[in-house]
Amino acid sequence: MTLRNLTSPALAASVLLLTGALAEAAQTGSTPAAKAGAEKRAVLGNTVLLLETTDTALDVALSTAGQPFDNIVTDAWTGIDFSPYDIVFIGMDGGGVDQADVAAVRSNVIDAGKRVCWFGGTALPEFAAGVEASLLDIDPNFSWQVSSAPHFTLTTPTHPMATSLPASMTFSNSNAAFYMLRPTDASIEVVGENGDGFDNLFFKGSGFPGGGTGELVWLTNSPFAQYWSIPTDMAFLNQVVDNCLQPVVPVELQGVTVE
Repeated sequence: MTLRNLTSPALAASVLLLTGALAEAAQTGSTPAAKAGAEKRAVLGNTVLLLETTDTALDVALSTAGQPFDNIVTDAWTGIDFSPYDIVFIGMDGGGVDQADVAAVRSNVIDAGKRVCWFGGTALPEFAAGVEASLLDIDPNFSWQVSSAPHFTLTTPTHPMATSLPASMTFSNSNAAFYMLRPTDASIEVVGENGDGFDNLFFKGSGFPGGGTGELVWLTNSPFAQYWSIPTDMAFLNQVVDNCLQPVVPVELQGVTVE
């Protein structure tokens, strides 16, 4: 369900529309303007997969970067064959993703030594439990909220995931600052934080529960397509996606010259 700007004569209708959207959000774990999308598959033999639970702006960002990709839209992940992919981009604004789905990404991508680039999430306890069990420590509050301004502040400008990102960013469309994940994990490499003081762009290459040799990059902002329609906002998302496509040198090897 999409919220629209309504004129004052339609105020009563807008209240009903908002009430319906909030009720739907509570059921699907999405922000008020988004909902899970119908299942869709476009598997064309690429090495990058875009896995979405709804319509996100990540397809535009990947295309802007010149990166071919397969696309699957579903919130049922346990049956997906992840083996052909070197990088899996995950775009979420809600969806019924549960602990088993998150575990499938962990075991089939991260434990295979590959990279997951995650955007957004879903405000459902089953998802939060999966993140906590398989990926990283998080705060027990996983409700959606729009960050205070500035919506992004770069905290580690030397990190590879920080390449060409602004020192500070306040989105023209504040809905692009929706987030639900509040990391508390000591093993993540924080790249930036939001205006509420939570880490909202980070990298994790070790310290996964039980081990793991792959990589996780996460931008906690919702990637819902309508939130990123303004070019200056989209330029930020484009850069994060482009950085996700680049290799990351481990911290212990940064600055080391191989002769």
